[in-house]
Amino acid sequence: MILDIEHRLNFTYSGFISESSMELRVEPTSNQHQTVRSFYIAVGPVTKVFRFINWLGAPTHHFSITDYHKEIQVISRSVVESHPKHPGLEEILDSVEDIPTDGPILDSLMFTELVVDSEKLRQFCSSVDTSATLGGVVQQVAELVNQHMTYVAEVTTVATTSDEVLDHQSGVCQDFAHLALAMLRSLGIPCRYVSGYFHVSEPTKPSESHAWVEFFSPSFGWCGYDPTHGCLPDERHVMIAHGRDYNDAAPNRGVYVGNAAESLKVEVKTTEAEPTSPLDLRDDIGRIEVPVYAEFPQFTRSATPSDQMVAQQQQ
Repeated sequence: MILDIEHRLNFTYSGFISESSMELRVEPTSNQHQTVRSFYIAVGPVTKVFRFINWLGAPTHHFSITDYHKEIQVISRSVVESHPKHPGLEEILDSVEDIPTDGPILDSLMFTELVVDSEKLRQFCSSVDTSATLGGVVQQVAELVNQHMTYVAEVTTVATTSDEVLDHQSGVCQDFAHLALAMLRSLGIPCRYVSGYFHVSEPTKPSESHAWVEFFSPSFGWCGYDPTHGCLPDERHVMIAHGRDYNDAAPNRGVYVGNAAESLKVEVKTTEAEPTSPLDLRDDIGRIEVPVYAEFPQFTRSATPSDQMVAQQQQ
């Protein structure tokens, strides 16, 4: 399947901010499961956008705006051919005891700020039969997550931990993923958080940014599982980045200077498509014109006095 993916982020501020710096992870990664045919990104106010590969191998863009502004718009377009090759859980016959626990795998066994170890977690995992095959253990974890969790939006935040998810028994895809990661790591299985997109073919439902997990098999390498939808990643899944938890793979992160509150609106649209060149994507998106001011605009000085400027974390 070839997917044309448009990802829009619109940051608005209650008053003028004098400077902002942002890092983005919105470019899909080419791997054995997918091939990126083309990608283009535009930012307004117009500024220089830099690209690098981060320490986990994810394409990352960053930019700064140093004039006064009240809005930032980001539009990215990707054309990706998906050809997933994840093995079925019943095919993964490794023993949990045979999984390596050192070298580059070690990070994938460590608990984090969002994926936490606790007595509550260990009790929740106590019914899992670890003498089963690796695929069998992952299947048991998936079933427990599915039985325990209900998909409900806006009951958690990006800072919600896996223990808090256990208490809520509800959340969105990143919460399903964090709980699955905590369980797998508690059972000694290396695993990582995956961020990306999920194509929804029904015209009445929007597509979405999405998250799932991968676990390590000595026989197959990194294998995916989507605990939110209860399935293997298929041609509807497009990967952007992976990490120890959400914080390593967040689509946007940054800071701004100004006495203003920030709001973020996100829109993802995916459609089945034909291969498209980057030049075509550039022409489709065009130039994003957002006004900036070299000096603080006098007509709004009372809203955000310059002597009260503070640095704040972007979402």
